[in-house]
Amino acid sequence: EPIPYDAEGTDRGNRYKIEKEVTAYDEDATLSIDLLTSLNNCNGRIAATGMCLGGHLAFRAAFDPRILASVCFFATDIHSASLGKGKSDDTLIRVREGDLSDKGELVMIFEARYTCPSSRS
Repeated sequence: EPIPYDAEGTDRGNRYKIEKEVTAYDEDATLSIDLLTSLNNCNGRIAATGMCLGGHLAFRAAFDPRILASVCFFATDIHSASLGKGKSDDTLIRVREGDLSDKGELVMIFEARYTCPSSRS
């Protein structure tokens, strides 16, 4: 069942995003890419996109060499490394270690006046 896009849904989403292990988010992406590449009509050209929490997850999906491009809108918590259980992700550490080198294209989109609902808590 989808989480409603309202104050209660935002609060639920904020709780969920710090209850799930970061490795589980990455596994979801890997399994999704595995499924797509197994389809007969998949030509292997796979991209990721997301907004808010999904923007951060699209960014992390870019670590997979099968992702040719990621477009990340208002990627939540990249700057604070607070995704996942324990509010401690390694996204920027992996970037500094070169895990995005020789991978697909990455676009980050932010807007100064926009506040992602998931970052308001």
